[in-house]
Amino acid sequence: MRALPKNGVKSRNRPLPVSDLNPVRPFPMNQLITIRPDGSITGLDFKRAGLDLRKLGKAQTERVSEVTFAEERQQWLVQYVALPGMQGNMTLFNVAQSKADLSKLTYFIGAPANTLYFPDYEDAVAAEVAVIQGLREQGLCL
Repeated sequence: MRALPKNGVKSRNRPLPVSDLNPVRPFPMNQLITIRPDGSITGLDFKRAGLDLRKLGKAQTERVSEVTFAEERQQWLVQYVALPGMQGNMTLFNVAQSKADLSKLTYFIGAPANTLYFPDYEDAVAAEVAVIQGLREQGLCL
């Protein structure tokens, strides 16, 4: 077992895996799996709480977003890295588009362009999944 710093963050502002910090929280939504006309299947990887898509065939993964630490604010934010039609940071507009309910999460709104910042890494990850899942349910991505 490793000793954790008081703030639970390793050097260079990288978080420890959630499983090292807290028990896994149950995921509060359904997993949307899309079967395309060509037979391919898309869906979000839910790590510990959803269907393992590898059971349906050979998996090909692509990271569409990542949670990063904003040193200047000392908070976490979600950045889209390969999400068609989206780029940059998660904003209030993305939340509205996705119809995701973030009411149980703690976040702050700031520059640029109403970016959402999270004091807690787990809340940033929960928002990341909820918003992207919501965008998929609305047919706006993936």
